[in-house]
Amino acid sequence: MLRVGTATWTVRASDELTLLQQTKTAAESQPDASTGGRIEITTGTTLIGITKSGDTLAEQGLEVRMDWEFQDSREVFPWMFLKLTPRDQRSGIVISRGLCAPEGVAGPYQESWRINPSEQIPPGDYGVEVFFVDNARRVWAGKSGRLDARTPLLSAPVSLGELKVARENSAPSRH
Repeated sequence: MLRVGTATWTVRASDELTLLQQTKTAAESQPDASTGGRIEITTGTTLIGITKSGDTLAEQGLEVRMDWEFQDSREVFPWMFLKLTPRDQRSGIVISRGLCAPEGVAGPYQESWRINPSEQIPPGDYGVEVFFVDNARRVWAGKSGRLDARTPLLSAPVSLGELKVARENSAPSRH
């Protein structure tokens, strides 16, 4: 959520499109702590809850909702990656969400991210996890030629359970 004066706005992002929608006030909004509790991602940035809208990625897409709480000043803006690991344990598919709530100010904040079906995500059953990193530090380490350009995670991976990616509906055949 983004607060402007007494108005509260929900931010929904899908690819390069961001939609701001006015919602109820921050005092009325109750975060969904389905992750089992608050997770401090970095000083001043706490993930209160993260959920997905369903257990199937189909034609209508899937929404990931994040409820945050921010302090007055944030030095690190987390970058989120979503990892889909096939049940047969082949290599996983990593999708970059990007910066988490860069426009968020002190207090509660809610944002949503829509994931749409893609050819890069084959049909199947997956385990879903999210990872948070300091991407600016990660990129800087790589560009500066440091031998160990790996960046530690800002928190432990957060499981979002299972996801079934449905096959696209094919056109009916004519006989």
